[in-house]
Amino acid sequence: MCVCPILKNDYNDIVIPIKLYEYMSYAKPILATNCTETQRIIQSYDIGWITCDTVDALFEEIVRLNKNRSEIINKKKHIVGVIEKNTWSIRAQKVVNVLSNI
Repeated sequence: MCVCPILKNDYNDIVIPIKLYEYMSYAKPILATNCTETQRIIQSYDIGWITCDTVDALFEEIVRLNKNRSEIINKKKHIVGVIEKNTWSIRAQKVVNVLSNI
């Protein structure tokens, strides 16, 4: 499991950390803070968990997940299927397709 603890603010709400895709490429479930775009990706692909951007909230979620390791294992298995649909070449092909239709 990887942790992506980013402070929630206007800028971080609109960016997607490259670490998110790096963690996905290694099939690592992600615990992230509730920055808008990061949260949208994690929830839409069901690749991790979202919590508030406080130390206490992160700590509580890490403790909860540590007690429920099967949840982490199941999430990891799910990510393997997600990876196959989100490679850089597939993303690049989507861009080509969109630009070809303009």
